[in-house]
Amino acid sequence: ITDNIVVLNQDEVGAGVTLGTAGIEIDRGTADNVQLVWDEATDTWQLKTGTTVTGTISTVSTFTGLTDTPGSLTADKFVKVNEEIEIPIMEIGQDVGQKQLDALNQLRSERDEDAVQQALTDVQEACADGSNLLKPIVAAAKAYATLGEIVVSLKAEFGEWQEAAVF
Repeated sequence: ITDNIVVLNQDEVGAGVTLGTAGIEIDRGTADNVQLVWDEATDTWQLKTGTTVTGTISTVSTFTGLTDTPGSLTADKFVKVNEEIEIPIMEIGQDVGQKQLDALNQLRSERDEDAVQQALTDVQEACADGSNLLKPIVAAAKAYATLGEIVVSLKAEFGEWQEAAVF
């Protein structure tokens, strides 16, 4: 092996490789071995299971004779043919959304609104003067400002990015 290339029939003399002698074989124990053999006469790779040619690959990379049937050369043994997979879709009821709104309204009614507004002002001032935003954002969160309120403060200074339409 040189440069990750396996050289087959390197010392072969004459006009080329002896027919059917260059290739790769996978020993599958009690099952038929699988081979990838270069056919010098047709300039194609032959895919074999045992002694049966199950497909060919031409020099222009077209594939023939390959199937996706169980036990074929190209089938993945972990794939079940015609298997139908049912993926359950998570459904969230209306009551969940209402519970979240109720919890948000309760949070807003119980928090110190003056502390929240001051924290959001501090976020905007940090945006304006270019200082580190981490401390004012953490302070706003600790004052129970919502993520939406913090984002509105950021957008007030930075704006909102709009992708330019390019045609």
